Amino acid sequence: MKISEIWRPDDYDFIVNPFPQYEKLRKISPVFVSPTEDYVVLSYEDVKKVLGDKSCLAGVRKDWMDRAIVYSKKKNQDFSPISKVMQALLFQMNPSMHSDLRKVLLSYWPSKNWVDEISKKHAKTLLKELPDEGNFVHHVARKMPLLVINEMLGSAFTLEELMEDGMKFLRTLDPYLTARDLEGINQSAIRIHDIFSCYYEQVDIEADGFSAWVKKNESQFLAYKVDPISVILFLYLAGQDTTANLISSVLDEILRDKSLIGQLDSDQRIENFIHEVLRLHSPVQLTERVNTNEISLGGRVIPPKSILSLCIGAANRDPEVFENPNELNLDRDQNRHITFGYGIHHCMGNQIALLETFYLLKELLPVLGAYELVSEAHWDKRLAIRNITTLNVRKSGNG
Repeated sequence: MKISEIWRPDDYDFIVNPFPQYEKLRKISPVFVSPTEDYVVLSYEDVKKVLGDKSCLAGVRKDWMDRAIVYSKKKNQDFSPISKVMQALLFQMNPSMHSDLRKVLLSYWPSKNWVDEISKKHAKTLLKELPDEGNFVHHVARKMPLLVINEMLGSAFTLEELMEDGMKFLRTLDPYLTARDLEGINQSAIRIHDIFSCYYEQVDIEADGFSAWVKKNESQFLAYKVDPISVILFLYLAGQDTTANLISSVLDEILRDKSLIGQLDSDQRIENFIHEVLRLHSPVQLTERVNTNEISLGGRVIPPKSILSLCIGAANRDPEVFENPNELNLDRDQNRHITFGYGIHHCMGNQIALLETFYLLKELLPVLGAYELVSEAHWDKRLAIRNITTLNVRKSGNG
């Protein structure tokens, strides 16, 4: 079978369950050239090598979008609102701007104790508000990180305001987009930026929260030619979407296999479970880099200035690193998944995501046995960030 017949990342069935295809592709070659001429990297060691190489540059999607905006203007289309929202996406930046801005943001970053307390509080709130039936993605998975990020920002956003547009905007990270896709993303970018612009105008500089801190220190961001509004927007998008996807996958695993409830009988087992779900269902499935130097991957030499599509979802199921990689193993030693990235772009919010999920799961475990899935989970058609959109449940009374 040809690689082009297996590697079909614009196909919905591939996006929903890419893992069997990753296995087939790995047997052909751990690194291959796609029909769009990027180098697709599947193996754990190669993906980790690129992520850890400071000479391999991020920003592929932003550069592509900038070119698309220039091209679209020739056709009397204006996609510049997309660029306005993208400008503060830290994971699309390179040193020294990346490291400098990251240092600025970390100077305000919340402590573990703060995240502990906030996560416990909101997990208890969501347990009390748990409906007898409905979409657990909406009622639980997306609400938990929203409540925490609102506390961090000092804001009061609702799911209805931003959820659909936020998910649609993050499709900018997908490497295969059509003009129609860009039109939809552009409209979402306009709405999102308008909402955050109105919000920023009303932020009290003397108030608590990250937003007030940004406003008070906006000169630091303007010095980097970064819109302070987009900095707050970045924190919202980064703090909401991928964590919601992790929580959705955690709930889906348990609701499909209720025996897990009894096995998660200690904090350590719960933590192990969360890391296994992160490995098996990496919310970030694919990211990209450009190598400035010649690099050897998968036994082949790749020329400079090549686009490297790094399949984190494939790397996290590499049989050379993980025994029985497609199985959930609560006793797996040294779970070295790279779901949070590696190197200078290692996720700043990894601890927040882990604590939110941990405390929410501790609260929900005693009651999840009473729920059953009404239908199979429905996955969104996003390649770079894989997520469940619908997890319909009802209370059966058998818990």
